[in-house]
Formats: sequence, C-alpha cells, structure tokens
Amino acid sequence: MPRASSQHADHSDMEYSMNPPGPIPQHLNKLLHVPPFSFLFYGSFWSFILLVASPLAGLVLIVMTLWKLARYVVLLPFGLADGRKIRPDAVGKDGKKNELAVLITGCDSGFGCDLTFELGRKGFVVFAGCLSKEAMNQFEGLSNIIPLKMDVTDEKEVENAVETVMNWLVEGPVQHADRHFHALVNNAGIGTGGRIDWLDLKPYRQNMEVNYFGMVRVTQACLPILKSQAISRSYNNGRIINMVSMAGMFATGDFGPYVGSKFAAEGFSSGLRHEMEAFGIQVATVNPSFHTSALTNSMGPQVLERWSNLDSNLKDQYGEAFFEQSFHNKVELPRSVMWDAVNVRDRLVYCIETTAIPAQVPVGLDAKFSILLLRHLPVWLQDTIISRVVESRKVKPAVMVK
Repeated sequence: MPRASSQHADHSDMEYSMNPPGPIPQHLNKLLHVPPFSFLFYGSFWSFILLVASPLAGLVLIVMTLWKLARYVVLLPFGLADGRKIRPDAVGKDGKKNELAVLITGCDSGFGCDLTFELGRKGFVVFAGCLSKEAMNQFEGLSNIIPLKMDVTDEKEVENAVETVMNWLVEGPVQHADRHFHALVNNAGIGTGGRIDWLDLKPYRQNMEVNYFGMVRVTQACLPILKSQAISRSYNNGRIINMVSMAGMFATGDFGPYVGSKFAAEGFSSGLRHEMEAFGIQVATVNPSFHTSALTNSMGPQVLERWSNLDSNLKDQYGEAFFEQSFHNKVELPRSVMWDAVNVRDRLVYCIETTAIPAQVPVGLDAKFSILLLRHLPVWLQDTIISRVVESRKVKPAVMVK
C-alpha cells in the first residue's frame, strides 16, 4: 500500500473543471418541474415505490427479522444475544488494567446525571461536565466519577475539561494502567417554547449556542484525542454519542428555537459520522420522544410565562381560546405519553457498551414507530396529519374568526 507523502502539495494554482449536464438532461429536469409532467412523474414514481419496491422491501425485512430472531435464540445461552459488549475492567494483552473514560456534558440533572451514575457503577471512569458548581457536589466520594465545571458555551471551560481528560490519559503508565478515551456524550441541552411572533431572537440564539454550537465546540475539542488513538491503533473503539431529540427528526409548531437547534444538531451529527468513518470513530444520535426530565417538565411553565408576558395586541390576535387549545395540544397531551427516563439512560448505556452502535437511536414508542412512519410520507400528507390529527386545530386565532 503506498504511503502518503509527508510533504504538503501546493494546490493554489489547481484549475477546477466542472462539466454540467448536457442539454437533454437539462431539458428533462426542467420538464419534471412543470405540469403535467411534474404530477405525472410524481404519481408514477410513488406508485412504483408503494406497489413494487415496498412489498419487496417488506419481504427482505421479514427475512432479516427471522435471521435476527434465530441468531438471538442461539446466542442467548452465551450472554451474547445483545451483541458483544465492551468491558471497562478488561485486562490487556500486556497484563495491565484497562481503564476507559467517558466525558458527558450536561450532568447537573436528567439524562446526563442518570447516565453518569450508571456508567460509574459499571466501572467506567466518567468525567461529568456540570453547568453549576453546586451540581458537582452530588458526585463527591465516588472514585471513578470526576466532576468538571463545564459550560459548553464557554470556550475556556471546555478547554479545561478536555485538558483534565488528557492529563488523566497521560498518567496511565504511572498508574500501571492502559487508559483510553472511550466516548464523548454530548448531552447538554436547553429548550424554549413559544410561537415565532411571541419571541425575539435571543431564545433562538440561546438554543443554538447550547444545543448546536456547544455540541460542535466540545466535539472539536475532543476530536484530537479520539483521532490520535485511532491513528496510533492504541484504541479503535472510540465513539461520539450526540443527544438530539425526536424534535431533530420531525417538527411541529410552538417550539421553534428548540426544534431548529435540534435539526442543526442532527445534520451536524450525520455529517460528522461520514467524516469520522475513515478513522473508525463511530458517531450516533440518540433521539428520545417525551420522557420525564427537567427540560420537558419546564416546557409548560415556560409557555405560560411567555403568554402572560405577551404584548396585549398579540394576545388579542390569538385569543385565550386559541392559546388554551395550543397549550393542551403541545404541553398537556404529551404528558399522557411521557415515558420513564430510564429507557433513555439504558439506550445511552447500550451505545457506550456495544461494539457497533446504530447511527440513529430513537427512544420511545412514538419516536420508534409513529414519527419514523410520518417522516417517510410526502410532506403534504405529513402536514395534513399534523393539522387535523396531532394539532386538532378546531379553534382559530381570534382575528381569523369571521
């Protein structure tokens, strides 16, 4: 295999040639965007997908399901039914103790806090990033949990946290242990509710700073460690797990700042997964639906506060009846499908322990089935279902009532 040159080539004078499609493909592309060719091709395409391709895909899925079931039954007695797991307490070939570290952001409460305690119990060394110093106190006295002051929007605090991880790795030989940075879990997040004309740009920026730019910032800071391990072949199971949301897969109204930031996080994670594939660094998103957490519990009071402080003219436009309907649909109804947070913790643990993680991990009955089904429907049908079934928009804004 040829080795890459150590010298950097100068590409400043390189000429780039671009050969666009010829006149026939260009004309065909234009025709497919104007009636009647647009709707004829659209109908023919989806008829083929639904009548021909879908049944074939169904048969393939049945075969795969039966294969997985047979494999599960065979491997169950050996404890391998869920796949091979990574053990943080394994002993290396040189006889040294293996120590695996996980850095988690947003450990003050919720999913991050639950995951920290569970991984610590399982023997991982957990660097628990906390926004507040008070939250760090809950991890005192636990030898393999190292709390860190870590605001993901603060460049210096992120650098200091990653430096602590690096120092821990460097001290490995002194402690007669093989230490590796196993996983980064980007869990820190906030959520703001309210309609677009109820809000200024501040909550949009805040949600993007934490949920998107914070994720990017921490990932960039940790990548040198993960890549170094991969390049040196010292550890080839490194991974990045990004906590996104069902809101990063499918959008409805009333939570624009949160949904926009989660779509950005999902897109970033997909691109990152492709970029890191060559290094053997796995990237996955975890996408829970409504689960009990500090964030979901805060949504209701947030929306009520936004409405109570809203400009009187805007309040008159919408009316109390419209707000009550919207609050019922977006806050009260989700509470009826508010799943136990332990499900999210367990799926995160799975992503930490298994050797090969899925690219996307929906959590919750609605996220795993209803939302995934909706995403594969044409947009016009998605909008119809949301408008008539999910939203139940029986009450119009007051100014739209004749």
